[in-house]
Amino acid sequence: MQLTHTALYVRDLEAMKGFYVRYFGAQANQKYHNPKTGLQTYFLSFGSGARLELMTRPNLSERDKSAQEFGYTHIAFQLGSREAVDALLAGSPTRYQLLCRRNALQRLAEDCERFFPIPALVESLRNDIARLSDRILPGEP
Repeated sequence: MQLTHTALYVRDLEAMKGFYVRYFGAQANQKYHNPKTGLQTYFLSFGSGARLELMTRPNLSERDKSAQEFGYTHIAFQLGSREAVDALLAGSPTRYQLLCRRNALQRLAEDCERFFPIPALVESLRNDIARLSDRILPGEP
């Protein structure tokens, strides 16, 4: 048996696709759209053979964050070393690039809160967002 992919509902399909393509080297297929249901998806393929399906549709609802539920708890990516993480984030990005990163991380944090409510993961993402915000303009929200 082989697990072929994991699927994740997101609010902003294009932004999340861009995030995984840019920061994790994912290759995206052509967008699928079902006009009857409004479902739109991308399959993202990674060099290791892993695949992630990003999905969105109209009328997605928030889930009750206070309720403990069965289901996924998290999704993890491995770059291999701290140096690989540093290399991924290296360079001096423009303010626009920093804003894009911050916005993508904000959406990821929101989706994690909704679908993978793990306080340590969400807190880590929020800390990264705060550090990016400080790099963009100190004191800017």
